[in-house]
Amino acid sequence: MRRLLFLSWVLLVGCGDKAPSSSSVDPPASSEFDPKESSSRPAPPRPLGPAQAFSSPDEKFVAISGVNDNDIWALGSRGAATWALRHWDGTTWKDSATSVPVFSGRDSFPLGISVTSTDDAWAVGTNGVVRHWDGKSWAPSDTQSFVLPDTGEGPRDCMKCMIVETSLFSVYGAARDDVWAVGYASPVPDWYDPALVVHYDGVAWARVKVDVGDGLFQVWGTGPRDVWAAGSSGLTIHFDGNAWTRMDGGTTLYRWGIWGSAANDVWAVGQSGGITRFDGSRWLERERQPSSDVYREHRAISGSSPNDVWAVGSAQALSPPRAPPPAQRLVSRWDGARWTTAVTNDAPLTGVWVSPFGRVWVTGSAIEEISSMPFVP
Repeated sequence: MRRLLFLSWVLLVGCGDKAPSSSSVDPPASSEFDPKESSSRPAPPRPLGPAQAFSSPDEKFVAISGVNDNDIWALGSRGAATWALRHWDGTTWKDSATSVPVFSGRDSFPLGISVTSTDDAWAVGTNGVVRHWDGKSWAPSDTQSFVLPDTGEGPRDCMKCMIVETSLFSVYGAARDDVWAVGYASPVPDWYDPALVVHYDGVAWARVKVDVGDGLFQVWGTGPRDVWAAGSSGLTIHFDGNAWTRMDGGTTLYRWGIWGSAANDVWAVGQSGGITRFDGSRWLERERQPSSDVYREHRAISGSSPNDVWAVGSAQALSPPRAPPPAQRLVSRWDGARWTTAVTNDAPLTGVWVSPFGRVWVTGSAIEEISSMPFVP
């Protein structure tokens, strides 16, 4: 099941050519905020300069992260055996001179990226592949400590391990010597937890056992003592600086993205347009797909403040005619009082990063800036 969901994500990026945009905007959802205060809500962010985009017929992008509007990395694939890493320096999207070929003969699909500073960034993908940026080049990181888990029975035996695929979906760096990555291992023997949580201490990667019984797709935090990971069937775990603890995630839907403005203001998005929020004590469901003939799925979330949060993904007709139509683009925005959602005929999105100044950068079949896209009629 997890493999099918992953493949659907990969295929989503190339679901069709971009068409002229025509949008439909959902009516405002109910909110716990007083509508009388709506006039005081901040206006949607405006771009600080002209929109910038990059596309190539050979490249598809899955994730994006940055330090500021002049230092952003986009992660994707170039063909079947090469990772594509594009860097924005404030002027152009430059191709990294060290786009990552697959090593050891193993195919690998890129999935997650985290940029903590100009000379410190991490990228992860399937088959346990991890790459690190030190300001000069992207270099491989040794992951054998968790790609083939130690059975406690002497030398590692691949037949005993039964590991066919070890996938890292997401990475988060709290500091240079404090990096987390999450994913799953499949298939596995009964005694082995498919959830994969690994930690880098500045010297080496090590697997951290969490015993939650399912896969994780996203990791994010506010700092070393506040890290969240989410995944299958609403699975949600939290790290307080000492240990990982499972929490009630407020939903049973798969979660693909998580982001927050503070320890008591964290959002998670995923299947069926579902959006949940952590208020410092518990997770509550805030949004779910309205009854319609269109299936919606948010793939990523990011923001610049408590009143400026963006989620992106895809929308697909549930009852197509003779042939399934191309998937559409799904973009949602929280303005501090309510979520507003737009579905357009543009290509679906797989990643989003909002800069500290409110510029919204997204990935999919291309890299784009959508800060000026009108959502509120």
